[in-house]
Amino acid sequence: MPLGGLELCLQASRGIIEEAVIYSDAMEVELIRKIAEMLKGCIFDIEEISKRIKKINPDQNKEIITDIVSWLKEKNI
Repeated sequence: MPLGGLELCLQASRGIIEEAVIYSDAMEVELIRKIAEMLKGCIFDIEEISKRIKKINPDQNKEIITDIVSWLKEKNI
């Protein structure tokens, strides 16, 4: 993944993400921070998570966002 390493830590209750922390060695620190923020309150469902991530700067960082969504789907969370 061009982004580098990525570790996604989620805390959910009753199917809703309450906390999201992302650790990454990526240079796109602001993008990683935005993704973590956008996941709070999201339904813990891969499609819902993917939709939220895709809404972040859709014209910028498109390749990175696509890679993250693909990575999540591969992990089958």
